[in-house]
Amino acid sequence: MAKNVLRFTQDMAAASQEVARLGGRIVQQFSPTVFVAELPDGTDERAMTSSTDQPAQPLDAVSQLAADAWTQARAARSARAGAARSPTEGLSWDAPGYQPPREFDTPEAGARAAREAELVAESTGTPTSRYMVGSVAVGVILVSRNTGAEVLSDAERVKIVQEVQEGLGWLAGVEPRARVSFVYDIRVVTVSSATGPYAGVTEPYERYERDWRDAALASMGYGPGRAGYQKYANDLRTSRHTDWAYVAFFTKYPLNHFAYAIVEKVVMNYANDGWGPDNINRVFAHESCHIFGAADEYGSCACGTTSGHLAVPNSNCVNCFPPGTQQACLMNANTLSMCDFSRRQIGWDERLFPRPTGWSGWVALGAPSTGFAGAPAVISRNGSVCNIYVRGADNALWQKAWFNNAWHDWGRHNDGGVLASEPALGSMGPDHEHVFVRGTDNQVWQKFWKAASGWSGWFALGAPPVGFTGAPAVISRNGSVCNIYVRGADNALWQKAWFNNAWHDWGRHNDGGVLASEPALGSMGPDHEHVFVRGTDNQVWQKWWTGAGGWSGWVALGAPAGGFVGAPSVISRNGSVCNIYVRGTDNALWQRAYWNGAWHDWGRHNDGGVLASEPALGSMGPNHEHVFVRGTDNQVWQKWWQG
Repeated sequence: MAKNVLRFTQDMAAASQEVARLGGRIVQQFSPTVFVAELPDGTDERAMTSSTDQPAQPLDAVSQLAADAWTQARAARSARAGAARSPTEGLSWDAPGYQPPREFDTPEAGARAAREAELVAESTGTPTSRYMVGSVAVGVILVSRNTGAEVLSDAERVKIVQEVQEGLGWLAGVEPRARVSFVYDIRVVTVSSATGPYAGVTEPYERYERDWRDAALASMGYGPGRAGYQKYANDLRTSRHTDWAYVAFFTKYPLNHFAYAIVEKVVMNYANDGWGPDNINRVFAHESCHIFGAADEYGSCACGTTSGHLAVPNSNCVNCFPPGTQQACLMNANTLSMCDFSRRQIGWDERLFPRPTGWSGWVALGAPSTGFAGAPAVISRNGSVCNIYVRGADNALWQKAWFNNAWHDWGRHNDGGVLASEPALGSMGPDHEHVFVRGTDNQVWQKFWKAASGWSGWFALGAPPVGFTGAPAVISRNGSVCNIYVRGADNALWQKAWFNNAWHDWGRHNDGGVLASEPALGSMGPDHEHVFVRGTDNQVWQKWWTGAGGWSGWVALGAPAGGFVGAPSVISRNGSVCNIYVRGTDNALWQRAYWNGAWHDWGRHNDGGVLASEPALGSMGPNHEHVFVRGTDNQVWQKWWQG
């Protein structure tokens, strides 16, 4: 639901403001005139006036290098799309025959133990990279020797920048809530230093790095050693007005190890050991995560250690799991995935995210390995837990959970249930949730979870005598009442109620209502619930119940200008606000809101979202609501509103 485009400008500030007005953001800035914008799908780039898709003036050498690298990266992506899977895809970094990248070696500090104590306090040992949230300046220094095998050709320089763009572009897009963006300072440096090992240096990494690195720093106006590249990182952070900064040296000079991260810097050899130049992108992304506090999860990693600014346990370490059960993660293998623990180690945690008010953009949440049928369903039983449930393509119940400030992997309910509809969800308290589905016998079936006892089995709850159409809907307006509603085969509203600790018989609403969709349910308090449906006139219709007044009649609430698809969805995040959401016939999200005691006009979400299902809604508090849909790529997508 978003696209990345290369743009050229003579006014970066104006271009950035224009991108923001269009609902996008700049994710990579390669020079003062060249950048990549993440824009909502459907954005008409021709309407952009502060930047162009082709340079208006000849580019300087660095800007041209970055533009050439981006063009080459696009061609490489197209080639990979039709190619066989790479033989190194998914391999553990320490697979037989391969050298792994390294982290946190400290050539300037002889006492590794002392440095590791500093790492715990300062993430990677430096205040310039505590956690990967916000803007990051990165110095990309391409160091070539003036003669011999260590010369970097023009094509190799383009290749390095291409791979860096791919690696950092991926990191910028993995967690939209972190608002990660990278501002580059690309330096092309030629030195005459001999190759190592260098005389008089005992530390093994420094023996191969010192002379060419210090010569490169000198050519840039900086002193030798860590003091030099530390000052460069701090200068970048100040001059580029970013939250964080670090430095990356790329060279063909021989190194003690082909890739490693040391406090403010990454050092990589172009050959990239057995992984090759085509995997610089992933190795560099791996090393960049080390810079921000992520720990390795292969080899001799330890389960009891913590890492990162938030001291997150290294619980995805390979030594913590039976073989084959470790989460796929960039910190343990050559894969574009981040496990929950690594994400939080680099600071992708609710506690560190910016908390803007209003709507977020769309975020992809994947799908079960089997795929899924229909629309997602969602429930938040309290302010810190959210669960998405879907009917898998295998007709089993699948779940994805948010807790501990992170989304966790999709999991299958191996309980024998065979679903014939999408699930309907409810909660009767902060430690309870229940799931209702149509079974293959056309009854409503229920299972429930309690904190004290876990999951129940499935229970059959029957069906109206006429049968019913589609999936059930459920609402619990307080901790002792639950109501199931369905569209009967006679197109009337039918209800089954739980109160006084028992289920009661199905009953028909003899109110003249003729339903053209399944019902959607909400509650604005412990003695209130309301029902919304599509009517035969293709409007949304509502009726409600209150403890004092009983049931109202049906009230028409109109529809978006172009109409809508399927059934409405509804959420009441507190006792004075109610929102109806629908999938418009234009496949956009449309909304109608009730507040200040009145319904307001239908409005379109012009956010680039293209819906492939009806929306599912939830709330994690009185000033929060979120929307989940199936996207055109068959993933679940989410956006949220924060007041």
